[in-house]
Amino acid sequence: MAHRAGTLKLPKGRVPYEAHRARALVLAARGRAREALDELNEGWTDEWPLPAVYATDVARVRLLAGDYRDAIEALHLAVRGAEHAEPEVPAIARECVRRAPHVWRRGLELALAGGTV
Repeated sequence: MAHRAGTLKLPKGRVPYEAHRARALVLAARGRAREALDELNEGWTDEWPLPAVYATDVARVRLLAGDYRDAIEALHLAVRGAEHAEPEVPAIARECVRRAPHVWRRGLELALAGGTV
């Protein structure tokens, strides 16, 4: 049975982070960044996701919402102190710079600071 993304409700109780992430991405694509970030935050627990994964998801939300500068900043948090960057980090950074060339310096700093990026 197919559902429209806007009509899906999360069940009460323990909902996997991935469900929160999916809902957040739909909200962000609709330009509702604040709600999307709240949704991500609601799913975050001490066990999962790791901070680098969460920061990458925040960057993804910011990118979808058109907030490219804050997306790059979230990526800086995602790579800071991480042993390995999330595989999506370079693609998100490139897309931010492509859509908003004025963030290229922060994008370059990210590429140089990330180690594995």
